[in-house]
This record gives sequence, C-alpha cells and structure tokens, in this order.
Amino acid sequence: MVTSTTVPFSAPNKKDRVARRGRPEIVGIVEASVWRRRGHSDACENFDPNGEDAFVHNNLEKRDDIPHWNTCPRWFELASSLKRCLLHRITYMQSQYYWSEIASVCAECGSDLLKNVLGAKYLVNKDDVKGLLIPYPEEAECVQVTVGVGNDTFAEQRLKEYVKNVKFYGVDPILQSGEPYKKMGDYYQLAVASKPGQLNASVLINGHYTWQMVEAITLEELLVNRLKLPMIDFLFLDIEGAEYKVLPQLSSTGTLANKTVICQINVELHGPLPDYGMDAFMFSRVIKSLIFQSNYLPLWVPKPTSHHRFFLIDWKSPECVQKYFTHWC
Repeated sequence: MVTSTTVPFSAPNKKDRVARRGRPEIVGIVEASVWRRRGHSDACENFDPNGEDAFVHNNLEKRDDIPHWNTCPRWFELASSLKRCLLHRITYMQSQYYWSEIASVCAECGSDLLKNVLGAKYLVNKDDVKGLLIPYPEEAECVQVTVGVGNDTFAEQRLKEYVKNVKFYGVDPILQSGEPYKKMGDYYQLAVASKPGQLNASVLINGHYTWQMVEAITLEELLVNRLKLPMIDFLFLDIEGAEYKVLPQLSSTGTLANKTVICQINVELHGPLPDYGMDAFMFSRVIKSLIFQSNYLPLWVPKPTSHHRFFLIDWKSPECVQKYFTHWC
C-alpha cells in the first residue's frame, strides 16, 4: 500500500526556485490571491464567494483535508483554486455540453496559465501531442509506462531527451504495434481493460484499426502486480475506448486508490462517443469522477477533434509535489 504522508519535503533554494519559475511578471500573475480572483470572477460565472454552492464546497479539499498542506502552501493554494473553479463550472454544465466545452472551461479556469507557468513541455508523436513537467532535480530517477503503444514511440523518444534517467515500460496487445517499444525499454504483449478476460478491442494492424478479440488484464493488475510499481512519473494511456471504464479506477474510491502513485497522465478519450458505447451523460460522469473524486487536475485540454486529449497531474500526493511542484512552495 502506498502511504501518502511519509515523503520528506526538501524545497529548492531561492536561486533554483527563481530559475524554474520564469519571468517575475508571470510569477506575480499566479500569486494565490490574484489566482483566486481570476478563478472566482472572470472564469466562474455567477460565482458568489459568500454563498458558495454546498456541493462544490463539500467536494473541495481544505487545509485540514491535506495533512502536508503547510509543507507547500502556495502550491496547494494555486491548485485548489483551480479545482474550485472547475468544480463550480462543471457542476452546472449540462451533460450534452461536456464534450464540446470542457476544453474551454479548463482554459478559462486557468489550466493553460498554470501549465505555462510550470514550464510544461510538449511531446509530439505521429498524430498526438502530450504534455510533460520536468522533475526536480532533473537527474531524478523516473518511471514511464505506455499503455497502447500503437507502433509509435516518438513521444517517448522526446521524453528521453528532456528527462535522462527514465525506466520505460510499454504494453500493447498486438506484437507488430508494440515491438518498436523494445528500443525504449521493457515491452509486454498485453491489453488493458476495466475487467480481466476477453475484450473486443480496436487494435492497429498493418497501419489500420480493426476490431479484434484480445486477452486483457486490469490496470491495477498491470501496474501493481505485474510491474510492481509504487510510483509512476509518466503514464501514457491510449487504449481505444477502454479508457472510459479504466479512468474511474483512478478516483479516490477506485481500485488503484492507495496502491500506486501516478504523477502525470496523458490520456486519449476516443470519439465519436457512440462508437465506443458511450453517450454524453456517461462522458460527463467520467469527467466528474476525475475532477471531483481524484487527486488529478487537468493541466492541458486542447480543443477536441474526433478525440479528446487530457494532460492530468496529481496535485496532492506528497511524492508528486516533492518532485514536480516544490519550486512553488
């Protein structure tokens, strides 16, 4: 079981903090008090700070809910203010607008601003772009897991250029699609789904996607029992529709809770929704489970095409705060 209060914090010195934060005028924009005003007025329409909706209030972490808040108060203030805005906005969104509007809501609440201030990098592969935060210190040991290689390791190669000390693990049910990952690290011919057993999956064969029955294991079985990873820095998740049932496992009540820590997740949410057994209401439930009931916040959600792409960060776990956000303590 992963404990969440045992990691000692060691904040960078002043010189390192200034170097990682960037220009002074940008730093001023995201001071906690200014951020709070952005989130509560410009981005959250009809928000009354003196009459906050009870549902939002009850789902927002307070200082007392995070035992290590005082170890990095400014970071937790920034992140919780972003979450407050997101909670308020999506609470009042009708489900049919989630697919088209969630990217705009995240941007209006300040996700993109926080991403830029944190110095996020972009990892471009054949048909996708992923987000990345550099660890502190930069030579820290890291773990990367790709679920759904898809015959494309360009993003992993670019990750290796930014972060030198990385152990790579990749899984894909089709040998032809997964074999290129062997040049990066360990490859396993597996599929991942919400339940173990046979899965009718969309798989890449000879450059074309087709539906095929494959043997699948759960994400918990992969990460906890097979790979035995107590902490993962970078998870790339592209599992052709199975993500809709796998992502809720990352919630505070999901099967992965307290079993492993995942600091950064890049996930592709596939559409059109009916092609993957989903509808607007079901999609809204998945988004709510991520934002309301997990440690994750969206740091970047580009405008959707036929698919959605989310760059998520664990903003609460001490291990992730220590490694990626202490320059804001």
